[in-house]
Formats: sequence, C-alpha cells, structure tokens
Amino acid sequence: MSSKFRLKLVFFLNSVNILIIVSAGFMLPLWGDFVAKIGGDIRTAGSAIGIFSVVIGFCTFITGKIESKLKHDEWFLVITQLTMTLSYGGYFFVSQPWHLYLVQIGLGLSGAFQVPALYSLYHKCIPKQDSAFYWGIWTGCYNISIGSGAFVSAYIVHKFGFTAMFSVLFSVSVLGLVTALYTKRLIHQLSDQPASQKQISSA
Repeated sequence: MSSKFRLKLVFFLNSVNILIIVSAGFMLPLWGDFVAKIGGDIRTAGSAIGIFSVVIGFCTFITGKIESKLKHDEWFLVITQLTMTLSYGGYFFVSQPWHLYLVQIGLGLSGAFQVPALYSLYHKCIPKQDSAFYWGIWTGCYNISIGSGAFVSAYIVHKFGFTAMFSVLFSVSVLGLVTALYTKRLIHQLSDQPASQKQISSA
C-alpha cells in the first residue's frame, strides 16, 4: 500500500472516530437536565450510564471474537454506525426513564460491535514503526471530540432546547455513516489491488 493511500485511510478512519465521539460527547453535560425532563432522578441517570457501560463491556468480549473470525471489519463499521444512528434517533421519542434505558441498550450493542472493528482497521493501517505517533493522533482527536461535543451541545440546548440538539446529534451521526461508507469503499479498493500491494499492516 502506498504511503498516500495509507494516509488517506488513516484520515478517514480518524474522521469516522471523531464523528462517533463528538456524537457521544453531546450528552455528557446534559444528563442531569434531560433525566429530570423525563421524570427521572439521579438513580435514573446512573442506571442509564451503567446500562450502556455494562452492555458494551460484556458484549465486546463476544463481538471481538466474532469479528476476528469473520474478517469483515469494514462492514461491521458501517452496519454499527447505521444502528447507532438509529439509536440516537430514539432520543426524539424518550419521554420516560425506561425509554432511555432502551436507547442506551441499543447504543451499547452498537458500540460493542463498532469499537473492535474500528480499532482493528486503524491498527492494520498505521505503520508499525510509527504506531505511537498515530495512536497519539487517535487519542488526541478522541479527547478533543469529547470536549467539542459537550461544548456545542450545552450551548445548543441553552439556546434552542433538546429537540434542536438531538437534530444536530442525529445529523452528525448520519455524517459519520456517510464517512464510514466511503471508508469501506477505500478498503474494498485496496482489496482489489494485487496481493503485493494491498497489505495494509506492513511497515
């Protein structure tokens, strides 16, 4: 794989990750207000976060094994971004705590399939001798994206309310889906190259 093509893949994988994490960061500063809006309390907020974390944590043990056998990380990336986008759309209809729990389960299951696939693709793309540098870029983008999502969502809710914020959240997730589809296309282009040129994990 040429250096130019490698950098292009790295760029788009980072772009997918940024859009995923910006979306996730949207809800961080708003849990208290949103949970109160739907009639919940601190137990509801803790339970919702706990459900998401436990679902994604336990399911990742299984999904990672499945994806290692099937060897189609790019398809898992696209499919899970679609299901994650649909799950974010569920926020529009949340009016009771149990609705929120269902959305969190959907997001947790999507994330459990998405994270191993995305990390696997990125690991295969980056040159081994510069792995610390590229993982530094990944981690930096991750944290900036969390902060950016939290910052933007807080101001949107303050000025326009939750419905507007959920609309922006859904739109960002759709953009992530489009970027994931393009990334899959790039990976398939690589698969069509001669075997001597398509090894993406080479140094």
